[in-house]
Amino acid sequence: MQRLTRPLLVLHDDAAFVDRLARAAATTQEVRVLRGWSDLRRALRTAPPGSITIVDPYWGSFDGLSLELRDVLRDFRSATVLAAQRFEPTHYGDLRTLGQWGVAELICVGREDTRAALGRRMR
Repeated sequence: MQRLTRPLLVLHDDAAFVDRLARAAATTQEVRVLRGWSDLRRALRTAPPGSITIVDPYWGSFDGLSLELRDVLRDFRSATVLAAQRFEPTHYGDLRTLGQWGVAELICVGREDTRAALGRRMR
């Protein structure tokens, strides 16, 4: 029997983190590293319902959470989006905002991104 894979859409610039994601995804997910919010939007338009998206919530923003993420979550309400970032004490207020926007889960990069922990989240 052929094992089906599902897309794991990744918008993150931490190469070591992306590598850990790829290893955790193993054979159950096809990792697609994207180059920007427009690439993510294109991928989400054709992604199957079981796909997972992992993004840096500050991608492309110099002064806080990316409003592009808010717009993606608004426009693709059925998408499962996880935010992955090194959360500093100055970011704690952003956690509430991410929840209000509809982020499904948070991954604290560098603290809770072991292969086992990532694998559990992606399942």
